[in-house]
Amino acid sequence: MAEDKIALQQLPNDEHGERFQIIFIDGEQLAVKPGYFRETRGPMTEAEVRAFFERGHQPSSDVEAMFRLAREAFAKG
Repeated sequence: MAEDKIALQQLPNDEHGERFQIIFIDGEQLAVKPGYFRETRGPMTEAEVRAFFERGHQPSSDVEAMFRLAREAFAKG
């Protein structure tokens, strides 16, 4: 069985500055529908993302890694 994953995607900046969305990748769905993902929250500020993951007790090192990866992917276009 494929693993579920949670990821962060950077969106274009708006009047609030950097914006992100949290996405959930359902491992079972991905196995049958390549490219499948589900957005779990709409555009969020960095502070909102951090608060979301803090409530879920996500380790801060994981959150930092998600921000780094999201920013790198966004910069590459």
